[in-house]
Amino acid sequence: MKILNCCFTLIAMVVILWSGGCQNTPDEEDTVAREIPECERFMRDYFKHPTPDAIDSHLRLIHANGYLRVPGNEKRLIGFYAQIFANNDDRILEWLNTVFGFPEDEYYIFLTALYFANTPKTRDYIDVLKNSKHKNIRTFINKIVLIQRPALNKFPIDNADNMETAWFSFYASGNLAFFEAILYTAIERLSNGGSYRGQMDACFSLRRHCNDDPILMQLIERYKKTCTFDEQEILDTVFSPNFVLKTKEP
Repeated sequence: MKILNCCFTLIAMVVILWSGGCQNTPDEEDTVAREIPECERFMRDYFKHPTPDAIDSHLRLIHANGYLRVPGNEKRLIGFYAQIFANNDDRILEWLNTVFGFPEDEYYIFLTALYFANTPKTRDYIDVLKNSKHKNIRTFINKIVLIQRPALNKFPIDNADNMETAWFSFYASGNLAFFEAILYTAIERLSNGGSYRGQMDACFSLRRHCNDDPILMQLIERYKKTCTFDEQEILDTVFSPNFVLKTKEP
C-alpha cells in the first residue's frame, strides 16, 4: 500500500523560532487521554460542516480562553489554520486583522500558518509582511522565509507532533490525503516494528481521534477493504475494545 507523504518537521522548527527553543515533549499528552475543550471540538468537527463565517469568533475565543497559550496547541492550530487560510483567500485579511490584536507570541502562530498555507494569495501577504512597519513582525517573517517551505502534503509524518498537525489539516480541509497519510504511516510503523515510541504514538493517535467519531470509523472501515490481511489485523488490534495502551517502554 502506498504511503502518502505528509510531514510537518519544519513547523516544529518555526515554532522553536518564536518559543525561544522551548518545546513541550509529546510524552504526557500523547500517551494520556486529554479532555477536549469545546474550542478544539469546533476544529475537529469543521470538515463535517465547514463554516468560514464562524472562524473570526473561534479566533477570539481561543485567545480569550487561553487555548493559544497552552503548550502543544500550536501544532494543532498551525495545521488547522494553514488549511483555513489556503481555502479562504478572500477572508484572510479579515482574520489577520483579528489576530494582530493578540499578543505577538499568539499571532506568530497564525503567521506560521499563513506561511505554510503556500497559496498565491498567502504568499502575497507574506511578501507584504516582510516589510511590515512593526519590527517584530518583520523580523519573524524574514526568519521563516529562509526555511524552505514545503506543501503541507508533501513530506512524511515523522513524529507525534507532526501526526497531530496532519490530523488538524484534515479537519480543516476534509482532504483525504491527510487522513490516508496518517493511517498508512501508522500501519507502516506497526507492521515494520519501528521504535516502541513510534508504535505507541501511532496506536494512540488513531484511537484518540477515531474511536468516538462515527465518520472517522467509517473511513477506517472503508480503508480496511483495500488493506492487506496483515494490515487489517493491525487495525483490528488497534481498535479492539481489549486493546491496552502501554505508557512506558518495557
